[in-house]
Amino acid sequence: MSPTEILMVVLVITAFVIFALTTLLPMLKKKGVDVETVLSQTSSALATAMQTLETVAPFLPESDKVGAMKRITEAAEVAVGSAEQLRKIGELDPGDRRTAAQKYVREAVALAGITVTPEIEHLIDGAIQFEVGKLKPTY
Repeated sequence: MSPTEILMVVLVITAFVIFALTTLLPMLKKKGVDVETVLSQTSSALATAMQTLETVAPFLPESDKVGAMKRITEAAEVAVGSAEQLRKIGELDPGDRRTAAQKYVREAVALAGITVTPEIEHLIDGAIQFEVGKLKPTY
């Protein structure tokens, strides 16, 4: 079974569980069925499905892209924080923070083996802007 097929099975199971929770279980409870036992078994099946998904996730085709995005956002958080600290202690001019952050993220992504393409540059800029927006304003 391919990773895509496994993912589809997990999604179908999840959809069934949601349907059961919202429709079937209330109806069964009215008819006197032991819903707690059913929920316990469903919870066990869902836990197994999630464990399976976590196991196959690294082998799915999109996992490299997701990993790259995660590394970019993590590096941007560190880069913006570092640039802001350097500005506060006077080692970096306020106008140079963006350039310093971009350089740091590019270097971090390159070390992770990610080729910096125009698309990656766009993600870097967006991640840096997001992190800058999280900074507390200083007056």
